[in-house]
Amino acid sequence: MFKSKFFKKFFKPEFKSIAGKNNLNLVLLIMIILLSLLTIGFGEGAKIYLAEKMNSPFVSFINVTIPPALMSDVNVDDKEDKFADKYKEVYGEDSISFYDYFGVKKAYFVYHEIRKFSNPLNNKTVSANIVMGMENDPILDYIIENDKQKKGVKNKVNNVNFDPLGWGCVVTEDFLLSKNKLGYQNTDVSYLFYTRYIDGIYENISIPIQGIVSSLPDNRDMIIGEKLYRSLDDQDFYIELLNDSNSYYLQYFTDDNSVMEYFENYNSDDIFFKNKTSDVKVNLHDNSSIFYTDVSSIEDKIKIKKNIPNDNYIQTYVFDRVAYKDIDLSQEKERIIFEFVDKGKLGKIEEFNEFLKKFTKEKKYLQIDMSIVESKKNFDLFNRLAKLLSYALIFFSIFIIVIYITNLIVSHISKNKKNLGTLKAFGLSNNHIITIYSTISIILISVAFTLSYLIALLIGNLLVGNMANYMGITDVAEFKYISYPIYILVLMFIILPSVIIFIKLRSSLHSNTPGDLIYGRE
Repeated sequence: MFKSKFFKKFFKPEFKSIAGKNNLNLVLLIMIILLSLLTIGFGEGAKIYLAEKMNSPFVSFINVTIPPALMSDVNVDDKEDKFADKYKEVYGEDSISFYDYFGVKKAYFVYHEIRKFSNPLNNKTVSANIVMGMENDPILDYIIENDKQKKGVKNKVNNVNFDPLGWGCVVTEDFLLSKNKLGYQNTDVSYLFYTRYIDGIYENISIPIQGIVSSLPDNRDMIIGEKLYRSLDDQDFYIELLNDSNSYYLQYFTDDNSVMEYFENYNSDDIFFKNKTSDVKVNLHDNSSIFYTDVSSIEDKIKIKKNIPNDNYIQTYVFDRVAYKDIDLSQEKERIIFEFVDKGKLGKIEEFNEFLKKFTKEKKYLQIDMSIVESKKNFDLFNRLAKLLSYALIFFSIFIIVIYITNLIVSHISKNKKNLGTLKAFGLSNNHIITIYSTISIILISVAFTLSYLIALLIGNLLVGNMANYMGITDVAEFKYISYPIYILVLMFIILPSVIIFIKLRSSLHSNTPGDLIYGRE
């Protein structure tokens, strides 16, 4: 009964008084904690965003340009690893390997060409920057996985089925859609047309699209299979491929239902497509088909071509029926790529660069583009700064909350010292006073934190998204408000400040007598 009356007559009015008129002090505390939570969430989002960028293959791959004089000196194969041999020669190390020391994977080469491709719909022909595909390409895998998570990607990335050793290609959206490039209206494109000048005529050879991605590194337009890449310089290969007198088959691609019905309902006794087969393969689109037939004569082949009902088809080719010259690519390497699998050793890039300079010939040597080195070091620096900023924000937030609540309560106690001194004279102990005001502090902080936390969850991503837009971050969808786990936030914003405030009140009031409070003695 006494406690209930005491609560109504003392504790409750004191709480309302400290909360301020119209709960103004409580509202200000909510604003402080809300701003702290949003700022910490933004900092944590930036930290995770940078961490993801640091884990991107675009960051962990090092490009090394090869001078022509060194083309034959930097071949790396199963029989001879010249980088490992040079490492032993330079460092004299046997206990740790070249790859372990620098934290890199075995090097691989990039082969680059520029070729013409056409869009028959607008009679446009443009140059494409292409690279040869490789098996288990980590950069392509990363791009495909990243595209799957992007809401704005227009293509069907789930259907990417690139054969790095074959005859297809993976092309960028920009190369397909840009007005400065092929200028298609959408990405419902299943074949690209490789343009070659053959016997005085520009011929278009259909190349199957096995994937469409948002972008490729170094402003490349496409990746093509190794067989296609090796055939690019073989003029005789394409002459034979297109020569009707040498190829006794016809193959067509279509995604038009009327064409498919025409072929499927064609008179089976007729020589045209007597042995036809249809199958969905090598293309992105679910409603596409490949129709194939063997022909017994050139006359039959010409007759079949004339009987195709409309233009909604593309003649395609069985490339493997024609042998291409197995050209030597050793002099066509554009650069070497090393992947830093141990990102903790990115700090050794400069030492790695000095090591590569040991490969010298005719005053030319291997060297990393130092702008790449600086960008990688900056990524690492900004990641560390983001962590430091996050911790500083947490410390600053706790400091502000403690100062604000402590000042509120100490100021309130100072105004009411005489009343508290009188209550102490009637038996209210220092411990009771400390407990009462500590409890008020805990309740204020808990209420303010709960409301701030809920508001931050509701508006956090919206505000962070707007901030990212304002800062010019292009991939805004990857920049998110990231809240700490609730138990950590409770520890930081409720328990820790409450303990500090309790200690502060105890040190201020523990030894005060009723007379000290009544007469204002220190």
